[in-house]
Amino acid sequence: MRKRNVIITAGLIMAFGAGTALVSFGGANQIIRVEDGTRQVAAAESEQAAESTEAAEDTAAAGNTAAEESLQPQLQPMRMWGTITETGEDQFSFNSQTTNGYQGDVVIHIDPEQTLILDCVTGMPAGQDQIVNGNAVTVYAGPVMTMSLPPQMTASVVFVNIPADGSIPLYATVASDLEDNGQGGYTLTTVDGHTITVPADCSITPYLTRQMVTLQDLTQGRKCLIWLDADGAAERIILFNS
Repeated sequence: MRKRNVIITAGLIMAFGAGTALVSFGGANQIIRVEDGTRQVAAAESEQAAESTEAAEDTAAAGNTAAEESLQPQLQPMRMWGTITETGEDQFSFNSQTTNGYQGDVVIHIDPEQTLILDCVTGMPAGQDQIVNGNAVTVYAGPVMTMSLPPQMTASVVFVNIPADGSIPLYATVASDLEDNGQGGYTLTTVDGHTITVPADCSITPYLTRQMVTLQDLTQGRKCLIWLDADGAAERIILFNS
């Protein structure tokens, strides 16, 4: 049987090597030991004993699944920002100045099939040629970070063309359907813990399609970009198809 240690600290998974990772959620450090391998059950002496063993295993498996599902919503990409210091083929380095997260040099990998490079102002696709040394960048990456120096992560979203006022949309996953806030608007909760007021007249558009979308399409599991006003309320939303 092979054992894996998972260390949980500060909203991030850090991979130590084969079968090992560091996970951070923003709380106190925790260590989780995960065991995998084949489960072997001795032959039952009677049908009743076999049924009892099977029921116990099902209960244990259900408990393990519930534990994994309770962790999964927290394993979201980390938001980091800083200045680009080096560029290369399908990757770049920047100096992370994140307030509540990793600070220092990070290598960001771009997966052509999965990474979105977006204009921060419009939310529309931007070319990789917009990733330029000396420019500001905001990245949603991880949650896995290697233990190399500097550490490396794969980006989900890279925001370029950062405006002077630093206004950057949130890249968010909806945790639950919108709730009426009783004040002519709605409350949106995201998986990473944001609670956002959404006015009833908030602009919402689809990402790269012409389909009609409304605020009621902000259902559990949907991903979106949310621009916030000075009061922290949503003023514009782009909804992804999946």
